[in-house]
Amino acid sequence: MTLLCCVASQVDGTLDVTPNNTAVLAGQSAMLRCHSDLGSPVNPVSWYRRVVGGTKEQIAISCTPYPAFTSVYNFTSAPAGQCDLVISSVDTSLTGDYTCQETSATSPSASAYLTIIGEC
Repeated sequence: MTLLCCVASQVDGTLDVTPNNTAVLAGQSAMLRCHSDLGSPVNPVSWYRRVVGGTKEQIAISCTPYPAFTSVYNFTSAPAGQCDLVISSVDTSLTGDYTCQETSATSPSASAYLTIIGEC
């Protein structure tokens, strides 16, 4: 069972689907959605993660994960412009703020907080 808790997210410019704050149980899957209307010829969406109290790291560019993150993060990239972040089995270390952004550093972005609920 996946538990979702969603609130309104920031929407700017050409991002027509943005991620929502989400809470899931440890061991379950999580999906954060992000779509841009600039879908061709290359997927324009990149993803970043800021850990709790930590630094921001880029986990994907043009909807392709960096090699260090391929075992953790997957992305759904069809149709053109879609770049949904998928984590098949979450653990509490993945809690944090996730941002999708059109690939240019000055492009629109949207952020959501992913909370992982661990066992008591």
